[in-house]
Amino acid sequence: MKMVELNDLLPSDQWEDNWTILGDQHAELSNDKEYVIFEYYCSTPDCYCKKLVADIKEIGSDGKALKKSSAIISYDWSTPETSCQPMLLDESPKTKIALELLEVYKKHIHCDDYLARIKGHYVKVKELGKTISRPQSINPNRDISRNDPCPCGSKKKFKKCCLSK
Repeated sequence: MKMVELNDLLPSDQWEDNWTILGDQHAELSNDKEYVIFEYYCSTPDCYCKKLVADIKEIGSDGKALKKSSAIISYDWSTPETSCQPMLLDESPKTKIALELLEVYKKHIHCDDYLARIKGHYVKVKELGKTISRPQSINPNRDISRNDPCPCGSKKKFKKCCLSK
């Protein structure tokens, strides 16, 4: 699964606006800073996972997003059970502000406009994902005999490891 931001697939004149969280408008946040949500979708055309990763970054005094993430949230809307259960990814900072941003995000996803927007973006990413060049798969059977070491690096013979795959 390759996660990409929609804007990385579009020409700059077609870029979508990112959602912004204004700290002074959310009682859950302990500061009045501004944050921007960068949404990453699975771009593998034949995968229908219906997931996104929301990378939330603080906006600096220059108006640009800081490099360091404030929170990284996984959101899966494929089933009713998961659609209201976004969670912090393991890679996310485990800070007080990350937990506060998660709470704000949970409220955010209940907005019909937001859910409709990400579903539309998901479809666009799937369409544009077909145009992403992917490495050609290599036929593991070519130039490898059954008794050669397996090319996967397992140190087993090919016939006992990946031949059947």
